[in-house]
Amino acid sequence: MAKDKKEKKEKVEKSGNGNVKLVIIIFILFILAAGLGAAGGYFFLSKNKAVNTMNTNNILNNTNEVKASEFTVALKEEFLLNLADVDAKRLIKAKISIGYDSKKLTKEISEEKTVDIMRDIINTVLRSKKAEDFKSEKAVETVKKEVLDRINQVLTTGKATNVYFPQIIIQ
Repeated sequence: MAKDKKEKKEKVEKSGNGNVKLVIIIFILFILAAGLGAAGGYFFLSKNKAVNTMNTNNILNNTNEVKASEFTVALKEEFLLNLADVDAKRLIKAKISIGYDSKKLTKEISEEKTVDIMRDIINTVLRSKKAEDFKSEKAVETVKKEVLDRINQVLTTGKATNVYFPQIIIQ
């Protein structure tokens, strides 16, 4: 009888350890499946969003190529802004450089105050645009011209000659 109790106790202990291991394995498999499902859902849903990316090579034409004698100042921080689209929430992410051809403008255009003013102008112009305003090269050129004209209104020692978008992404 003592042997029977001992054997039953061993069986219970063995089956108890097996149940714990089985529960742990099932739990790990459940977490793994949930993680894979979440990752798959994220990638599936993110593929459905329209992303329009244009490189500098696509938007710079012969009239807007950087001239050997032209200076440029790259605005260090990229722009990440909401667009004015009302039908969908759209964002623009862009890196922008300003081209100029006067050495005396170098000092003014690199002052922190002027950079802040130029960034504000660019923010204002880009936030007033819709995704449609970036669909073609001609449309992008129109945006560049507007930014250029507004920046030239605040410069005192010379004029900017070009606006460059080395990177622009509309989402």
